[in-house]
This record gives sequence, C-alpha cells and structure tokens, in this order.
Amino acid sequence: MTKSHLLYVLIAVALQLCATCTPPAKATFTKSEEDSNTTFEMTCGDTLAVVLESNPTTGYRWSVDTVDKAVLEEIGAEYKADEVPADIVGSGGKSILRFRAIKTGRTSLILTYRRPFEKNSTPARTFELTVIVGR
Repeated sequence: MTKSHLLYVLIAVALQLCATCTPPAKATFTKSEEDSNTTFEMTCGDTLAVVLESNPTTGYRWSVDTVDKAVLEEIGAEYKADEVPADIVGSGGKSILRFRAIKTGRTSLILTYRRPFEKNSTPARTFELTVIVGR
C-alpha cells in the first residue's frame, strides 16, 4: 500500500470515529414539570430541552443533581423572563436546560431547584425523568 493510500484510509477512519463520538442532532424533545416522574425514550443524537418555571430574583436556580454523563450530555442552559410591564420587577420566567443523547443506555435525570449558597438545604422543587437512549 502506498503512502497516499494509507493517508486516505487513515483520514476515512478518523472521520468515521468523529461521526461516532458526536452524532448529529436528529430531533428535539421538550419536557416540562408535568412530565416529572415519567420515563422518556430518545435516540442517540436527539436533544432534550427541559423547561421549568423559575424565578432567579429569589436566589433559586435549577441545577443538575443526577445524570449519567456518558449517556446524556448537558449542552446548555438559559433563562427566559416572562413578558411583563416594564415597571414590574422580580417576576419569574422559565429555565431551559438542554441535553444531548450521546450513548445508548438508561439514566435518571434529576434536577433540583435550590439556592446555591444553601448547600445542605432540601430542594424547594425537584424534577425527575428516567431517560432511555436507544439507537
């Protein structure tokens, strides 16, 4: 085998490995508080958006408490305030936490709503979802 053939083979193998490690996004699913304590199935490459009521002006934040990071990867979080008149302060909105399925398997996704500075406090709210990732 010539050096140029070997180079082409190595490039093809590298591209295949990259495609296996980060599957392209296929579908996006949205879950909310009504979906807590349920089981949800998705496939590798799918995205999950969990939309939860929140009000960061109170000091509370949604955070990931439990997840198998080998199965479900956290890819971002954002907050969207409710539309209210400009003179209204301290109103709530929605926290959106996004995850991507990266490997087949099963994981519990547990999100807790608490003040980060109260380390040992009981969460004010909890969101739990069992996620099954298939091919």
